[in-house]
Amino acid sequence: MAITLTTRVVRSNEPVSAAAGDSLMMFSVERGSYYGLNEVATAIWQRIAKPVGVGALCDDLQGSFEVAPERCQAEVVAFLEKLEKKGLVRIVD
Repeated sequence: MAITLTTRVVRSNEPVSAAAGDSLMMFSVERGSYYGLNEVATAIWQRIAKPVGVGALCDDLQGSFEVAPERCQAEVVAFLEKLEKKGLVRIVD
């Protein structure tokens, strides 16, 4: 399913995570994979602990990071789509 600015997402409970400085390391037991998230990806992961609209998420991130709205929206949507394909993010009603 395509993710848009009106989509609501929440992170999966499955991966185990631990902070590593400004980054976050995650391990998916189900997939046997690990992931390293940079500062911005970590901020997104923290903000999707509860269901949130992608548009609202982008607005929030723009308040924390210096980024143009169009770039923020494009990159957040692309990142969330990757997470969704890996089963790390769920789309909610």
